[in-house]
Amino acid sequence: MRTLPAGEVARLLAERLPVGPGLAALLADVPVTQADDRDLPAIAAGFRRIASWAQAAGLSAVAQIAWRAAASDPKAGVQPGGLPNRVCASAAGEVSLVLVMSQFGATCWTDLAVTLAWRLSATGADAGGGRD
Repeated sequence: MRTLPAGEVARLLAERLPVGPGLAALLADVPVTQADDRDLPAIAAGFRRIASWAQAAGLSAVAQIAWRAAASDPKAGVQPGGLPNRVCASAAGEVSLVLVMSQFGATCWTDLAVTLAWRLSATGADAGGGRD
């Protein structure tokens, strides 16, 4: 029985494992400086899938911040499907503080989160599944 190098194992599994903590843990243990040339593209693609998945999860949390702020603000409100009528200043302020962004940047980021959660939910789901 032959033992496979870590890079080869990562290449074989990176394309087959679902995106999530298991894939992240597997790839994090691969010393890329020791991986073969044929293994590096799959490893890089695996990390890209993880980044997309993590970004989608973060945006989902930001969308919830926006929803909760709008639901508690009588001037904003939410539509029957949950879509906030607008991004409240309090939501953008919270996002600004926690993500260390300008108020303008946080408003845009929160609007993107709302868009992906409600208006373009299929696109948001694709990102959550590790697809760019």
